[in-house]
Amino acid sequence: MFRETEQFVIGLLNNLKSEMSIIFISHRLHSLKHIADRIYTIEDGNSNISGSHEQLICTFNFYSAFWKDIMQLA
Repeated sequence: MFRETEQFVIGLLNNLKSEMSIIFISHRLHSLKHIADRIYTIEDGNSNISGSHEQLICTFNFYSAFWKDIMQLA
């Protein structure tokens, strides 16, 4: 997805989330950070952790390791 399109979609989802529940599936963690109130991770077919972005990056887990890898590439 182009950056401008992604920003447009994120804006729409942020406007809608006050009116409804939204399930947003993505490998783009930077997008989840701006949309999700609660993040669930699936590893080896099982949901293993959940929490806000801030909660998940404060402990060592699959999400925080993936986030740190992405930040090093940026």
